[in-house]
Amino acid sequence: MDLVRACDSPTNATFEFAEAAPPPSFPIGPAFFSADALALEDASGDAAQTYANIIACSTGEENSEKIQALVKALQTDAVKTFIADSYNGAVVAIF
Repeated sequence: MDLVRACDSPTNATFEFAEAAPPPSFPIGPAFFSADALALEDASGDAAQTYANIIACSTGEENSEKIQALVKALQTDAVKTFIADSYNGAVVAIF
């Protein structure tokens, strides 16, 4: 790691630059199966309904044509099938 002297620092402070930490990994992938989980949330439970993915937009845009088209596209049987096929029960579509 490189040490750099701070410019015009009355205390001659030095700074150590480090690599940024990688983002956290989530246990959803080809080797994760819901049968291996310690616990599962029911799709109709409070946690699933509260923490489900949402479509976020700017205030006033929620009824715009583009947002409504996105919601319509995401809440299809094709997306539900993709989720079921891709995540083997580890992720469940709740729409």
